[in-house]
Parts: sequence; structure tokens; C-alpha cells
Amino acid sequence: MTSLDSLDSTHDADDDPNQNENNDLEALKALAYEGTPLEVARNFRDQGTISFREKREGDAREFYTRGLNVLEDQKKRRKNIKQDVNGDVNGDVNGNRNGEAEEEIKEMEMEEKLLLNRAACNLILQNYRKTLTDCSLAIRLSSTLHKEVSPKAYFRSTHALLALSRYEEAEDTLRRGLSLVPQDPLFLKLQQDLNTKRQAAASKDLERRLREENVLKEKRALKSAFEIRGWNVLRGGVGSGGGREGGGVGSGGEGMVVDMEDAKIFLEDPLNPESRIHLPMLVLYPMEGKSDFIKAIPETQTLGEMLSEVLPVPWEDINHPPTSSPATSNPHQHPHHQPLEKNGKDVVEGVDGLSITNGDANESSTNNTNNSQKEKEKEYEYNTPSKVECFIETLKSPPNPQEKGPKKKGLLKVGKKIPLTKILGTGTTTKKDAAVILQDGMMKVFVVPRGFKSEKFVEEFQRRNL
Repeated sequence: MTSLDSLDSTHDADDDPNQNENNDLEALKALAYEGTPLEVARNFRDQGTISFREKREGDAREFYTRGLNVLEDQKKRRKNIKQDVNGDVNGDVNGNRNGEAEEEIKEMEMEEKLLLNRAACNLILQNYRKTLTDCSLAIRLSSTLHKEVSPKAYFRSTHALLALSRYEEAEDTLRRGLSLVPQDPLFLKLQQDLNTKRQAAASKDLERRLREENVLKEKRALKSAFEIRGWNVLRGGVGSGGGREGGGVGSGGEGMVVDMEDAKIFLEDPLNPESRIHLPMLVLYPMEGKSDFIKAIPETQTLGEMLSEVLPVPWEDINHPPTSSPATSNPHQHPHHQPLEKNGKDVVEGVDGLSITNGDANESSTNNTNNSQKEKEKEYEYNTPSKVECFIETLKSPPNPQEKGPKKKGLLKVGKKIPLTKILGTGTTTKKDAAVILQDGMMKVFVVPRGFKSEKFVEEFQRRNL
């Protein structure tokens, strides 16, 4: 074969019978199983050709498969006959051939064409591995018949290999095809496509390797940053995972399922260990079963500064205690705040927490409101940092290094004026044998009201972690 014109549709056309393309398909179906196995296979091929030209590649593939099945059954029958007559399972298809030997050769040639046509269907249907299988079988048949391999087998194999990003193999099949038809425009275009895809793949691979190297450098820089600061932390925590259970009095907040998104510990300058570290923080209110999540907090910040950002808590809103009134659509209103009504007049939150009424208000009503506000403030437990105490979890190693067994959890009360970097460091707040737990890559701080609740929290924690 010296022309690849039929490769425009990736389909064999040179073996179509001399018949009008508008032959009745139903007539072909009626004749499908009449005649010799070769004739039956040819009929299935013709039906497949009509379906293929009508863009019904799935139907065409089915017809080609039926033709191949017919030929496979015939090979089995012929093999059994040869065994019975000669006791020889290997028939000779070379040398002097009788009529049956010539028929066998024609059947093998038809099998090759059916395989190439089915490969064309599989290629269009994006069944690339099946395309390769069919082309490989067709090439093997060409070798058995001692004939030149059809360039279509290499063309379709190269297409499939390109789709699977197997570029070295694609280059090999392309080279074999070009050796048969060196100047064919379709093969030359395929060569350009191969070069383009290989360059794009090489560029992506380089980007991936650079990205992986950069991630590794950032991890090393962060590790060095921990060492420089002398942080004694256990990264990953105990039993860290996606979900946590618990959440009651004295719990570690394990019941809180936190959506961390892309939150992580990081350096301001990812490759400079001496730049400032930021880390996520989970603020737990164990006596209430509630929590706050801070995506990134700098190591230089104190717990007191952090508390000033999260307190007062929304369920203890002094200025706007919850009422049964529905939320307004005011876009500037705090999401946890509910509108108040005082003497039938709307109250709108103003600057610096002042309340401004839409009606007249005399001085005595304002004083009464302020006095009431002060009385209410005494009842709240989380409205200011001074009313709460902070604790962090630690993991303590056994006193005897030779002693086996799990490490024990501990609870450490920390001052609100100490920067986080000192809290996490050794020889300051924590002891060298006790590491702060950074569970799931975030710092965890328990916030508890002073007095009775604080004592109860500590007792419950100790009881749970004996």
C-alpha cells in the first residue's frame, strides 16, 4: 500500500466491495450468515463500513467483532480437522498450497483488515488500549503472512500512544510508519504533534520537579525555624486525623470538626527560617462546647491580644442580648446580633458601641441604660480577657527514658501576656520533657472562666487523662 488517503477517516477503504454505497443494509444483514466463513466475515465487514461512514462507530465496531468471531471459529475448526487427519497442529501456509490453504490465507488477510477497521473505531471511541491491541494483532498477522505491515497499523498505534502520553513508544511506531511512507503528510503532521506534546510534557515535568523541590526547601526552612527558636512541640498531635470526638467538660475539643481550608503553619518568607512564623489556632471554650478558629496568628502575638479579637463571644453579646425579634437585613449588622426595641423605638448600633435611638431620649433614660448595662456585664463570663484563663495541652515523656508506654497528656496554664513563641519554646513556659501539642498542624488553646469553672475544667481534664 503506497497511499494513506483513507487515513483521513482512519478507516480502510481500499478493500470495500465493488458495490454502490447505498446498498440496502438490511439485505446485507439477511446475507450475513450465508456462505463460507470468509464470505460471512466479508459481509460483516461491509456492514461495519456502512455504519462507520454514517458516524455510527459503536455499531461498526460490533460488526467488525462479529466478523472476527466468525474467522476465529473457522480457525478452531480447521485446527481440529488437521489434528484428526495428520496429528499436526501446525498447518503449513507456505510452499505448494491447495485450495484450502489459499482460503486460509484469504481469511487471515480479512482478519487483518477487520482488526485495523476495529482499531479505527476504538480510536474514535477513545478506547486507546483496545486500539493498540488490535493494531498489534494486525502487525503480527502481517508477519505471519510474510507481507509488509499496513502503515495504518502504525498510524493508529501512534495516535493511541500519544493520547496515553506514552511518547517514547509513539516515537518508535511513528518511525516505523515513516519508513514505509516517508513523505506522507498525515504521518508528518503526526510527527509535529508528537514533538509538540513531548515539549509540553517536558515543560510540565520540569515545573513539577521545581515545585516539589521548593516545597522540600520550605519544609526544611520551617524545620530550621523551629530549631532556631527552640520550640518543643509535637507536630501532628495524638491520634490526629480529620474528625475529633468529644467536646464536653474537660475535653480536648475532639468533637469540633474544623474546616481548616488551606490553613497551615508557614513562614512569612517561606525560605527564611528567621522570618516570622504564622500558625492556625483553635480557640476552645470547653465549658460551653463551642470554639473559634483563627486561620493564621503570628508567633509574636500574645494570648491576651488574641483574646481581644475573639471576645466578647457572640452568645454573650452585652450590647445586643438575644431576643425573639427576627434578624434585620442591615448589611452592617453583626451576624450574631439581634435588633432591640426600647419603648417602641428601634435601636441601631453606632460607633464605639454607643446606642443611638431613632426617637428622642432624655438623659435619665441613658443613665438607666448604662447602669443596667453594668449590672448585666457582671453576669457575663467571656466579655473581657481578664475574666478568663488560658490552658494548653502538652505531652510528657516518661521520667525514665528506658520506660516503655504511651506519653501522658498534661495541662499547662499560660499567661496572657506571653508571646506564642515563648509558650512554644523550651526552658521558658514549658519543660524540656513536655512538648506542646500542635494537633493537625494548629495550636489549641482552652479558654475557661476564672474561678469555679476553671477548677472544674482542670479536675475533669486530669480525671480523663490519668
